[in-house]
Amino acid sequence: MKRQAFLPESECELLGRLSGAALRARCAELRQLGWTLEAIGAAFTPPKSRSTIHAWTLSSLPPKAPKPQLPLSLPLPLKSIAAAEESTPFSPPPAPAPPKKPARASELPLRERRVFDDQSPKVPQNLQQQIAQLAPLARRYRARANPNGAYAMANEELTELCASLHRSGVSVRELSQAAGVTYRAMARRLGR
Repeated sequence: MKRQAFLPESECELLGRLSGAALRARCAELRQLGWTLEAIGAAFTPPKSRSTIHAWTLSSLPPKAPKPQLPLSLPLPLKSIAAAEESTPFSPPPAPAPPKKPARASELPLRERRVFDDQSPKVPQNLQQQIAQLAPLARRYRARANPNGAYAMANEELTELCASLHRSGVSVRELSQAAGVTYRAMARRLGR
């Protein structure tokens, strides 16, 4: 049924005073009475969009109960069906198993991690200087840059140098400090 384009003034004042669940419930009631989303939204100052009113009406509806799923079973021969009906009363199908919760992080297998400690090998001084010289050039490298240009060469050389040091046991933290970049940037460069 089609209603006028605007709600009565008294209804607009009521909507202006309501908030939260009461407001959403009243919008759902108006919607069920046939008022359009646009008419309900126009009652607010400033006006609310139709999508907002629609979301409010959906959130105030009670949740739908899931349909029970019957377990699949093989058909029984007619004689055994008659015998089963006589011997046992009807019992509802078993309740479905609750969904499996994801495993906790403590239950997952641990990856081999390198944790920073004072005994781990440090970046040698000569390589530290080389990393410090290559890092500013490598930062200016872009994918569209000339692959034979200075920035591309510095980027490739820095990646190879840092990867070989990391394989020999140098931590990502020490490499990032030597290059003057964040831990995450160095980890991304190493493909971790």
